Parts: sequence; C-alpha cells; structure tokens
Amino acid sequence: MIIAPEDLPEMEYYTGGQDFGLNIAGVKIGYHKDKTYVVKDHGGHNITTKTFNDQLKTKHWYDDDFPVYCDPAGGERIQEITGGTKANNAVDPGIDYINSLIERERFYISSECTGVLSEIWDYSRDEDDKIIKINDHYMDAVRYAIFSPAQYGVIIG
Repeated sequence: MIIAPEDLPEMEYYTGGQDFGLNIAGVKIGYHKDKTYVVKDHGGHNITTKTFNDQLKTKHWYDDDFPVYCDPAGGERIQEITGGTKANNAVDPGIDYINSLIERERFYISSECTGVLSEIWDYSRDEDDKIIKINDHYMDAVRYAIFSPAQYGVIIG
C-alpha cells in the first residue's frame, strides 16, 4: 500500500538495505508496531560506494543509528556503508516473507520512494517460476533490509 510521507507514523526503529553494482540502490525501512514502512530510497549510477554513502549522510539517513543489510556479494564495499553488515540473500524466502506482510496489510511504501515504486511492478517470475533479475536493485535492497533482521531474530512480527 502506498502512503503519503506526512501520514507515516513515528518509527520505533529502522533498518537499511543496500544493493551494489553499476546501479547502486539503498532503502531505509521504518517499523511501527507490527507494520513495516519503506520510508526512503536513493540510487545512483556509476558512482563509488563511498560517494553513495556520503550522499546518504547528506540526506540525513544516518541521524538514527541502525543496521544496513548489504548485498553479501559486495565484499569489502560493505565496510564503506554506515552501519553496513552482510545481508541474508535467500531470495525466495525473502520474497515470501514480504508477500506475507503485504497479504496481512502490514507493508507500506512512502509515495516519495520513486525507485522502489518504479521497480515493484516489474518484480516478477518467468515461466519457470524464477525471479527475473532485471531492474531489481531497489527490490533487492528492500528484501535485504526486511528479511535479514527477521531471520537474524532482530524483528518480531
């Protein structure tokens, strides 16, 4: 469900998700009671990880202290992200977990998150039921940010 930024509740805590590559994408996820909110997203093309992280600092993403679950294939780049830690990269279980939040009306996306909103409609499977790995950087970041802490026992829900 899409929600206006002014309608976002005060969050109890945050996590972040980070996908690396030529197209780099990050998301900030907020949690309030039993609901999960995609509150911010940011992307870049052909920039260094340090530059991207500096952009997020300028946008005041890191005014709160929270873990940022990063694509485990990022290797040493993970240490360049404020709060960066290796994400759980289990694709199907991660998607199933987020789908369960959607089905129970516990998942919201801020209307300002244009990167996530541009990809979510294309996030699909092929005829062999495999995820189509194209234009999915924000969606990977969302999955890392939400599923990793749930698997690591950080989030109860």
